[in-house]
Amino acid sequence: MKTLMKKIRNAVILLVLILGVIFTVGNTSINTVQAASTRTKAINAYKKFLKRGSFTTSYGRTYIIHGFTTIDINKDGIPELIIESEGDRGISVFTYKKGKVRMLSDWIGQVWAWDKKGDYIEYNTSQKALIVRTHGGTGLAGYDLVPYKHGKVYSRLNIYMSCQWMNGKVTSRSCGYTKWGGESRGCSYNTYKKFRRNYFTGRNVKKYYFIRNTASKRNKLR
Repeated sequence: MKTLMKKIRNAVILLVLILGVIFTVGNTSINTVQAASTRTKAINAYKKFLKRGSFTTSYGRTYIIHGFTTIDINKDGIPELIIESEGDRGISVFTYKKGKVRMLSDWIGQVWAWDKKGDYIEYNTSQKALIVRTHGGTGLAGYDLVPYKHGKVYSRLNIYMSCQWMNGKVTSRSCGYTKWGGESRGCSYNTYKKFRRNYFTGRNVKKYYFIRNTASKRNKLR
């Protein structure tokens, strides 16, 4: 009798486990299909948005769209649209939500990163955050770490360094950093380099080149 009850109990446990796997796989498949469908809708909406050639903020400023790229900043399966504006090379961020293209920020900085392939913005895959290089005149430069959380993009960490030059050599440096919600603090050059190494450089940092906003380029957006 005990052997029979044990067999029945084991059979019930096995059945529950099988049903759990089936439910999980089925639910995952549904979520995957839904995410893929939403992604397609987002891309199509971005194409229509880019076709306008410009956008105007709620306070009346109009930006001409020079280039664009897409990055899934928060890794939810829906890419964000990153725009480089004409002239001032400002960076704006949009997302797709509830069937519409919505602005997250009309300005998170300017494009200060380029090479022979063109202008680009960087993204830290482990931090799930954009990297925006900053520049404030001769000798002043740094980085911003910009994630997308709770429906907004914001600067989680900004580091900066000001240098004095003479005869092609750095004669003095002053460094500092600002964390989200905190005040700006000075730091040593070694601390600055540590922040840069941990958040703004390395194998987790990827380049995303801005694509010219032309019909042929928009049609290739996938």
